[in-house]
Amino acid sequence: MDAVSRERFRQIDEVFDAALDVAPGERSAFVDLACAGDTLLRARVLALLAAHERSSGFLQSPAAQLAAELLDDPPSSPFPVERAGPFRLVRELGHGGMGVVYLAERDGAEFEQRVALKFVRHLGGGDAVRRRFLEERRILALLEHPRIAHLIDGGLTADGVPYFAMELVEGEPIDVYCDSRGLSIDQRLDLFIDVCEAVQYAHERLVIHRDLKPSNILVRSDGQLKLLDFGIAKLVDPLGAAGDDTTQTGLIALTPEYAAPEQIRGRPVGTATDTYALGVLLYVLLAGRRPYDVRGRTAAEVERIVCEIEPPRPSTVAPDRLRRRLRGDLDLIVMKALHKDPSRRYSAAAALRDDIRRYRDGLPILARPDRVTYRAAKFARRNRAGVAAALITTGALIAATAFSTTQAREAQRQRDAALQEVDRQRAMLELQSVLASDSRGSDGRPLLPAQRISLAAEVLAQQFASQPWLVAEGLVELANRLYELGERETERAMLHRARVIARSSDLRLQLALAECARAYSFAYDDQLDSARLAIAEGKAALARPGPADNAATASCLSAEGQVLIAAGRPDSAIALLERAVTLSREGRAASLRLGATLDLSSALRAVGRTRDASVYQRQVLAEQDASGFRGTDLMTNVMGYVTSSLFELGELATVDSIVAAAHEHLARLPGGYSSAMLSFYRGLAKLRLGELDSADALLAQAMRDSTEGAGGLSVYLPPAITQLRLEQGRIREARASLAGLPSGTFVRRVNRSWLTARIRQAEGDSRGAASMLEDSLRTLAGTGATPPPSLAMPFVTAAEWRLDAGDASGADSLARLARSAGAIDSAALERNAYVGRAELVRARALVSLGRTTEARAAADRAITALVTGYGARNRHALEGRAFRDSLARR
Repeated sequence: MDAVSRERFRQIDEVFDAALDVAPGERSAFVDLACAGDTLLRARVLALLAAHERSSGFLQSPAAQLAAELLDDPPSSPFPVERAGPFRLVRELGHGGMGVVYLAERDGAEFEQRVALKFVRHLGGGDAVRRRFLEERRILALLEHPRIAHLIDGGLTADGVPYFAMELVEGEPIDVYCDSRGLSIDQRLDLFIDVCEAVQYAHERLVIHRDLKPSNILVRSDGQLKLLDFGIAKLVDPLGAAGDDTTQTGLIALTPEYAAPEQIRGRPVGTATDTYALGVLLYVLLAGRRPYDVRGRTAAEVERIVCEIEPPRPSTVAPDRLRRRLRGDLDLIVMKALHKDPSRRYSAAAALRDDIRRYRDGLPILARPDRVTYRAAKFARRNRAGVAAALITTGALIAATAFSTTQAREAQRQRDAALQEVDRQRAMLELQSVLASDSRGSDGRPLLPAQRISLAAEVLAQQFASQPWLVAEGLVELANRLYELGERETERAMLHRARVIARSSDLRLQLALAECARAYSFAYDDQLDSARLAIAEGKAALARPGPADNAATASCLSAEGQVLIAAGRPDSAIALLERAVTLSREGRAASLRLGATLDLSSALRAVGRTRDASVYQRQVLAEQDASGFRGTDLMTNVMGYVTSSLFELGELATVDSIVAAAHEHLARLPGGYSSAMLSFYRGLAKLRLGELDSADALLAQAMRDSTEGAGGLSVYLPPAITQLRLEQGRIREARASLAGLPSGTFVRRVNRSWLTARIRQAEGDSRGAASMLEDSLRTLAGTGATPPPSLAMPFVTAAEWRLDAGDASGADSLARLARSAGAIDSAALERNAYVGRAELVRARALVSLGRTTEARAAADRAITALVTGYGARNRHALEGRAFRDSLARR
């Protein structure tokens, strides 16, 4: 495609894209206006729209593909290149809307390896196509699961074409595999469970596949399946800050027979979107046909069928020999997965998988109403002989009487619990109205958050004095909010008050909640003896006779896990916290789930599983945002977890985009604690990205808000201000700020050593600064094989200084240590800004050492990590590209 055609391609794509947002009856007039007299452009856009309407594969061909066809431009040459990196192309395996896949072999290696090599199919598709392709590669790098085809390698060809190599999977689509071997229903369900586990793994890493169908699930001859093709998958951005336009289904390729109603209508997608596609797949595997036939239909007809018409139950369309087996539970499981309303489907692939397992084990499934008679019927099927004997010996009348008594007791228990929940919700609404009010003090000034919480506690005690259980629970809930604000003394005083009420009224569950909340608070301040004593009291209360309560149990498990983390035993805490998360998935304990999930993330990060921790944290952030907590103190505290993990992972551009959305929303709300903290988080991101003017303004705002009573920043601001002044060349102010740096933790010691050396270097003592920094790094790194992640950037600085001093070999050694510190996992090699900086220093050092080939490879790796970590337009990424281009001319 020449330059003129490429520009025409872009014009057609833009006008077509805009026209899709216009009502069908108004598109012709819109195109006339948009084309401004360009008759050829108008003709091609109208032809593209007509093709879009009559296509039998509605939405299966993206705009870019159809536009290329109208231009008579071949989508790809048989071989765009002869080789890519270490791979030699053999033959084409297939192509889709965006990519083309070739069989390739590793060339010149000591071992044989065949891979599936994927390229961008339309080189003229512009930045959007390239970004989509690189996003697929980034997503694959996240996924390391035995049932997902894994990423092997990636990079750019000599012509600058991006590619990646995947595991080569030689197998059949799952439906073909099942049918060709005549697999039984049970065997098909076993394979389907494997699919669910792969999809659930992706969901836990915030990846939505969005194109689950048989051709993307291959089964090898040995029965092992692999999930493929994440070409239109989406990596969830909790705050929608990334501006990814691929959520609009009109711009991506999808398969309408497997697409959920929200995809067809272009609405936001989530994990339930994949659950719907799994439901369609299960329908196909069980009934031998799809729930809908939309072939040859117009767009409007497809939307009406998928979004409005209920499909027949699988048992009504399956072969006669299978209908009886499918009738009942399997029908209900499939239809729940296919519900039009995402909130009524299985919330996750794991829930669908678990219901199938329950069906296989003869247990009650969750897809049908949970009635006592249904549970009894399932029990009878599992225990036919025993039930038959019991019926013979006891008689129908006695059994019926006992059964009725059980039902009556269960009904009474459920009624009491329902009434109690009504009271609890009424109290929470009352507290929320107080907390959200603009109450003012005697001086006429608005109350601070902690003062509003204290006011809410008094309202609670007065209005619900006749229900001490409710007052005690409410005080614990309010104390938890004080904990989030860092108001430790006030929090513990409120918990003591709840504890006294629970003891005096003999409320075992409320006493356990209060004691375990106290333990949690003590653990935060390393008062571990007090924390252990409080946990013992809480567990003793739970052990007393009485009904089980998931909320109290989960609360105590979380507290116990927090104590273990504080005691330096996070590995022992993980199992406890996983149990807490499991217990808090439903019922009134659900309010604890997000907190328990954050606690689990802290334990995972403490044992070096920072990326796993980040996944959990961003899930919490997304759920809070969806629940209306954006800009509140609760969400700000979660943002602290998220930013800390992402900074450690070196994903600085991601931090900036996530915090920006919340901070800009907050700009429309009153200031305070959240304003101060979000200004700080965003200012720190800007500082690390090198955007100094923005960083200065944001950190100044954080300082003002903190001074005005928001609190909480006295420990964090001095290192940031010191680094900012240093970057601005204001050395005297940087040294003055250095005196205020806090000490104690490992990270604070690292900051002090790194900044002290940098100030000394800026003052002209380069040799002394380098010696000081390297001595500090030897002490801080210890004797371990891998330096801690917080040392990645100091090692980069030391490597850069060695290179400036003419010691290329020493620079290479230090850069390797920097890379090792930043490479927390394999994904970090392509996403961590600090790893990118280290690779760039290595590339420069290798050139000085005459090892140009190795330098080019290091430069390519550097650019990948710098672009993802810093952003494509950041100066570090631009410097990396310029250096690589200079190597290409050598």
